[in-house]
Amino acid sequence: MNTNDFKSNVQSSLQRAKDVSDEEKLYRYKGVLYPQLLSPEENLKALENFKAREEDIVLVAYPKCGFNWMVGVVRKIIAEATGVKTEARMPPLIEFFGPEMLKEVEAAPSRRFLGTHLHPDNIPASFDEKKTKILVIFRNPKDTLVSFYHFSNNNPVLPSESWDSFYSNFMSGD
Repeated sequence: MNTNDFKSNVQSSLQRAKDVSDEEKLYRYKGVLYPQLLSPEENLKALENFKAREEDIVLVAYPKCGFNWMVGVVRKIIAEATGVKTEARMPPLIEFFGPEMLKEVEAAPSRRFLGTHLHPDNIPASFDEKKTKILVIFRNPKDTLVSFYHFSNNNPVLPSESWDSFYSNFMSGD
């Protein structure tokens, strides 16, 4: 996986965010809101045909539930178990990978370590079919709400919202 391409894509998204209105920063894919600049519809459509493997390990979490922290923990466990230290890089969020990067991920040797913030209904069906190992992270919803509110309001690719609006949307499932 070319980490430099991924980083430049994220940097490009941050630049484009300056020219995008808050209303355009989110869109619905199969009923769930996603950030337009980091997870465009073409990425999510490409994931529908993603080929999971039985040996894969997938870390799944709602945003701001400790995903990045657990990436470090799981990488350490994998390194201890296999003797192979994985290169430290950006968290492996598959919804951020475009179709070309997904081809590279599919070509990567097993055991692949992947992660996602995708809604459970939007996780590629092949993960269930292959009985892929999935680790799910949970966090106290009140802590998640506050952390996600501050993260969103300090992140240029996400819309800024008042606390009342954010709270209402969070409680309604948006």
